[in-house]
Amino acid sequence: NHDIARDGQEMMLNSDLCLVFTEDKDGNEQLDASLEQCCTWPFAADVLTAIDEYHDGIYCGVDISEGGNHSHWRTPFNMDDLVVFREQRAACCRGDGKHADCGSVTHPAGPAAQDVHDFASDEQIWLEVFAEAWAIVTSNGFNNLKPLEDCPAPVFEDVAYPSQVMVCTAGEAALTTAHMTNCMYDEIVESVHGLMDGLPKTCDETTCPQADFAGCALRMTGHDLMDFDPVRGNGGTDGCTNMLEADNAGLAPCLHEGEFGVSLHDAYVHFCTEVSLADFLVISAEAVMTYTRDIYLEEFPDRSSMDFRSNFKFGRKTERECAFAAHVLPNPEGSCNEVERVFIHNLGLDWEQAASLMGVHSLGRARMENSGYDGFWSSPENSRRFNNNYF
Repeated sequence: NHDIARDGQEMMLNSDLCLVFTEDKDGNEQLDASLEQCCTWPFAADVLTAIDEYHDGIYCGVDISEGGNHSHWRTPFNMDDLVVFREQRAACCRGDGKHADCGSVTHPAGPAAQDVHDFASDEQIWLEVFAEAWAIVTSNGFNNLKPLEDCPAPVFEDVAYPSQVMVCTAGEAALTTAHMTNCMYDEIVESVHGLMDGLPKTCDETTCPQADFAGCALRMTGHDLMDFDPVRGNGGTDGCTNMLEADNAGLAPCLHEGEFGVSLHDAYVHFCTEVSLADFLVISAEAVMTYTRDIYLEEFPDRSSMDFRSNFKFGRKTERECAFAAHVLPNPEGSCNEVERVFIHNLGLDWEQAASLMGVHSLGRARMENSGYDGFWSSPENSRRFNNNYF
């Protein structure tokens, strides 16, 4: 009942058929279809699992499923009832009465008859044995093959700029944001808030995951904005800072490596084809500030909330490289001379504004391995609250 025009030509080689079938019932004579024609078919009751599980109850083109018109074919072979035998043979051998069966249809004697039966009835058995066989045949002739080693953690030792690690896996990264709605801004904020939600809320003198992530995200944007040069007109929030600079040590974890299992890259990939990395980093910094402000407002609901969105403007262009950004960040050892150089002269702030901006240190802490300093700017619990505790 196979329709060649519809289903295509089916064929089997001698090397296929001989695994199950033989010329004689005792299995002494190897099957060779080029020398003698015979009919290869199994009695239905012997392969019911394969028929039901993988062939929708269809056997030799006939529906023998439970409740089907030929469900009586499911009965075991009975020499006293040859009607079913003849019906099945007629279906499988297309009514051919000229040629004998290839060996026994109830007890085939090919060298792998039982194995083929097991493979047809249970795909998992086949997959497991196939894997074993594949390993053998692809190893033959080699005596010193070695198992695969564990994958090393990603290393970006020669990566200098954020755009090299903030890869846009969704497509081509937008260098400049062409359009952005309030809704898109909110979506980015919610995405970053989701990252914060996934971090433990515990906070003590040794560990404070939400504070560390928020502080790192803010530090990334802070270091980005502080390289602005008003004379040359370059730098600023262009999504670029020299990651190889000692001043930027410790930014990689929250940016792309994963700070406690999450990174800004996890959120960025959802917007990278429409939103520039430069704009994204600014919004992510605003997002961690609103999130940590909300933590504070849970305890003091009468205090003011933060509204960054009303003042946000998009259109920052991401710079892929920024060699000019080296050695321009303020050196804290230089005291207020450095504050004046960067915040007053370069960034265009007055002293009041410069002092207010220092309030970002309310979040996070300094780490010896990142900056050479160690400690919180305020208490550990306040390091995850955007408030004025710093002052």
